[in-house]
Amino acid sequence: MKKFVKVIVSILIIIVLVIAVDTMQAKLLNNSPIIKKSTVIDGVNVDRGILVDTYILNDSEKVSVFKWEDYNVFDTTADNTYTNDELKEMALDYFLNNTEYALSKEDYNVGVSEEVPEIYEGQNLVVIEIRHINNGNNTLDARYYINKDTAKGFDDMENSIDLNN
Repeated sequence: MKKFVKVIVSILIIIVLVIAVDTMQAKLLNNSPIIKKSTVIDGVNVDRGILVDTYILNDSEKVSVFKWEDYNVFDTTADNTYTNDELKEMALDYFLNNTEYALSKEDYNVGVSEEVPEIYEGQNLVVIEIRHINNGNNTLDARYYINKDTAKGFDDMENSIDLNN
């Protein structure tokens, strides 16, 4: 019985050490945790670890914070918020530049709704729909869920998109 207890204690110590090393490397090196679940929050990729979350803001910038720290990846001052018209224009440009079968701007109608599906409520998103209008049946070609502060988001297939690029 004593051997069994020693084995269990040894395993627990190893688990604690692995978590500690993973947390330290993420926090000190501003890196993603090794033990993580990747997700998208408000159009920003987040690697969620056991004690640390890493926000991947772009290819070269990451911010690692402890789960108990207050951190807002967005500066939500009015100066940063995009207007719906800006987002519509940016979304259409993104669509035209990233779709091989796209036509010209005149062939599409872009609509914006601030009514987002319930699972995305509270994330400061708008829904942008791009419809092909010159084919006679107003076909939906793209639907983007875009954060009004960052112009980042995702499409219906949950592919990340950045309207600034």
